Amino acid sequence: MYCCANCFNDEYLSEKINTPESQIGTCGYCKNENSPLIDPIELMDEFDFLLSIYSETTGGDGKCIIDCITDDWEIFIGHDRLTSVQLLGEIIGDPSLGSKFFTPSRMTEISPKDKWVNFCGELISTHRFFPENQPDRDYLPLLFRSLKEKVCGDVFRARIQNGIPQFKKSEMGMPPAKRASGGRANPVGIPYFYAASNVETAIAETRPHPGNNVSICKFKISDTLEVLNLINPRKDISPFKVAFNQGDEEYLLRLRYDVEFLCHLGEELSKPITPEVAELEYLPTQYLCELIKKSQFDGVKFKSSVGNGVNYTLFSEDKVRSVSVLSHYITDLKYSTVKSQRRAS
Repeated sequence: MYCCANCFNDEYLSEKINTPESQIGTCGYCKNENSPLIDPIELMDEFDFLLSIYSETTGGDGKCIIDCITDDWEIFIGHDRLTSVQLLGEIIGDPSLGSKFFTPSRMTEISPKDKWVNFCGELISTHRFFPENQPDRDYLPLLFRSLKEKVCGDVFRARIQNGIPQFKKSEMGMPPAKRASGGRANPVGIPYFYAASNVETAIAETRPHPGNNVSICKFKISDTLEVLNLINPRKDISPFKVAFNQGDEEYLLRLRYDVEFLCHLGEELSKPITPEVAELEYLPTQYLCELIKKSQFDGVKFKSSVGNGVNYTLFSEDKVRSVSVLSHYITDLKYSTVKSQRRAS
């Protein structure tokens, strides 16, 4: 049977399969019709390389290789698991693959994520300006390149009116430096432009109360922005595109840990922070955004923890212009909770 690009969530594999020379037909695995097809065995080199960082185990330890690959790279996420196992078995020539268990190889050095956690702890509680565990400021910008995204269109910015009339367009941009309080991304005195992809998320990010009036300004991106997209690095980074062409298994292993690290950075930017601890808890993300800015990005894109859209933090407002302002009256809020563990007495 032949497979198609729809069987995988990977940009490199899509480019390899979707060529003018490919025959067109119905995929034997996902049943997608009128698709460019490829013999699975033609992907053997790529997947042999990918599987080189996983070791088969005995005694029931580990996971099915499909689960390992899906957890680490999302190549098969959203696809029928049994079909994906069959397809991967065809690719590498092992029909019994689904009955075997694997574990990923481990780095001999501390992982990038663990290094970042150590750095954050030091930055918050030990050394504020001269930390000893700083991230590699030469390597990280190289890693960031894999997540560069061009953004155009509209973004939205909100301000609670606090009893005053609706804000003017000229009042909806970044605050003056002297009035810029510290935020998730910016230190005190260095203003950044916080915006969201839709009105609902922009409102939610201001944490309003029922009865508040909130001014919403629509901004048009006047010149294409280049932002670091930390929404889902596992989806956006292809191990084949980044590491396969290097032909280096150590590089691939490092990339696996780097992707986990980038996912952690996105979670750090997105997680809710209560006001009483914000001043300290924002220090690591302020450092991160400063490094992103030094890496020649216009800003960073990350998930919102309170809205259904995404957030943008831009390091200047040079590439956006205000279009219109509307006032919204907050009538009610919705909350969701999870049970916390009872503290031992």
